[in-house]
Amino acid sequence: MSASTKSLDELLDPSVLHLKPLTAKDLPAHPSLQPQQAASATSLPDLVQFILSILSSAELLGRSINDTFVPLGVPWASPPATSPVEIWVRDIYPHELAPRVPRKVETWFARRSVHVPREERGTATWEEFEQGWWQSHSEQEKEYISDVIDVVKVADWSDQIPALASWGGSRNPEIRWGEVGLCVYESAYKLPFPLKYRYFSELVVTARMKNNSSPGTSSLLLVQVPVDLTGGPPIATSMYSSSRHRTDAPIPELRKPIVRGEYVSVERVFWNKRGDIGWDMATASDAKGHVPRVLQNALIPRTIAMDVGRFMDWQDNQRASSAA
Repeated sequence: MSASTKSLDELLDPSVLHLKPLTAKDLPAHPSLQPQQAASATSLPDLVQFILSILSSAELLGRSINDTFVPLGVPWASPPATSPVEIWVRDIYPHELAPRVPRKVETWFARRSVHVPREERGTATWEEFEQGWWQSHSEQEKEYISDVIDVVKVADWSDQIPALASWGGSRNPEIRWGEVGLCVYESAYKLPFPLKYRYFSELVVTARMKNNSSPGTSSLLLVQVPVDLTGGPPIATSMYSSSRHRTDAPIPELRKPIVRGEYVSVERVFWNKRGDIGWDMATASDAKGHVPRVLQNALIPRTIAMDVGRFMDWQDNQRASSAA
């Protein structure tokens, strides 16, 4: 059965959007991943169906924030952002998880902020979200998240992806994605002493989603899923999973032992009914190492709220640079 004839329920894979990392064998074929995919070449997932599964699951998760997440206190301020940031939390229990996911509770946090689309300090236009946050997200994030100190692209399927407008067909008219990107990145983060630095291997999926209820408008979707590339022959394009960082990392601090963390997220930027821009995000993460989970969970709400202000501050600096 082709992807275009499958029902939406058949396309969903609830095991993808969790902290249990995918491996190279779980990903579509790619030349860079061949050392770890060669033995499973005949069983690798179809590229189109794989993308549809992730995008469909991510869209449903994004819609569920209001219904399944619980508000966590009062909205946060995130200067210089002019919008308050609402924070929610939700525990996903073992009986809700798919068989491939470890039997433990995952704590997810979500945030929402609403921005007036203007070229003013503390807010941003649609084009600024599109160009500064959505396009080349992993590379751009390094510019406004100071803890990100290195970003390496491991694999990129984007030039292999066909146009998606007709994927849904008459059976699934709600599927209307375009401009889809699919990459694997490694991002290195600095943590305060005495903690070791962390790196995260992430499958990053981006897509523009048409809004059938409001013709002419769209949403921007960004999904990040953890990947583990350490279980096999080294991937030459990898920096940290292959341990190449010990000699080739761009700064001396990254040539020391580094811990692989796990991170999964779904983000959406969209037009709301008032003509403002909504920015939703849901995430679960595990920094691994010796950082207690209770401490991690205590820090996540502040971190994800502050990221809104960091982006707005960077965007304001971009405007100033362009005007100079």
